[in-house]
Amino acid sequence: GEVTLMNTALWFALACSLLAIGYGFVSVKWILSQPDGNDRMREIAQAIQEGGHGDDPGRLQLVRGSWLVSADTGYKYPIRDGIPVMLVEEGARWKDTPIDALPVPPPAAEPVADIRAAEAATSQNPTTMPDYRLLLAAGAILLFLLAVLTLGRKRSTGQQSLPPAT
Repeated sequence: GEVTLMNTALWFALACSLLAIGYGFVSVKWILSQPDGNDRMREIAQAIQEGGHGDDPGRLQLVRGSWLVSADTGYKYPIRDGIPVMLVEEGARWKDTPIDALPVPPPAAEPVADIRAAEAATSQNPTTMPDYRLLLAAGAILLFLLAVLTLGRKRSTGQQSLPPAT
């Protein structure tokens, strides 16, 4: 009785391990098959690989009372309504503008594209993603088969449960 239960538990653990390893392989294959993103995502990845300046824009100098200029990158960040706009895209937008040509006060921010439209353009078709429900169903079937196998073995060998201890 106890040996069979332990044997079944070991087989179950092995089956679960193999199932997890298989799911890992499927997940890696799926992730590697995905596109490398849009132009903006590739630009960010490139900056990370090059060891970009991250959150630190370097030394900043106040210019014309309305601009912060990075000596390290050449990026020029506008100060709108007393608030510095330290977004990389804002700094890069004005990088090639000579300091004397920077408008005072800085112009209003350009309208941001509709976020939902951008998400829809970059979202993936959900049918291409690995379906966790399939993995759960496979695990449930495996568990059911192991339970049936264990019960079948008990009945075929005539083993019975141990009587309660007195």
